[in-house]
Amino acid sequence: MKRDKIKKYMKEYPRNKVFKKWLNNMNNYDICKEVKENIDYKKHPYLNDMKDYIVPKSMWIVGGDGFAYDIGYDGIDHVLSKNDNINIMVLDTEVYSNTGGQASKSSNYGATASFASSGKNNYKKIWLELLCVIHMSM
Repeated sequence: MKRDKIKKYMKEYPRNKVFKKWLNNMNNYDICKEVKENIDYKKHPYLNDMKDYIVPKSMWIVGGDGFAYDIGYDGIDHVLSKNDNINIMVLDTEVYSNTGGQASKSSNYGATASFASSGKNNYKKIWLELLCVIHMSM
């Protein structure tokens, strides 16, 4: 929202080389950082209040493999399909932590749950990687 206002403001000054550079590269972190440092905020006080939004923000989703491969899978698919600049970090917890799983912080060292002491032998965690490849090719 604020970046849209910055864009609108900068478009009003088509001869300004610094603004033009930002408009052509507004999703490039390094160039936006350089532009932010080169703006004359005395001439453009409107931008002074929004200078924290000149550089694109990095958004992260962090979750365990239970979230990524089960309950949150449709959400990840949706986020990837929008082609937004969002980073996803999936932590391999080696258990299904959403239900308390086979281990937790309060479990005794070496404890296993009787319902899944050896895990599922035929399960390979490749589906999320394939989903990412599919959306990258779109």
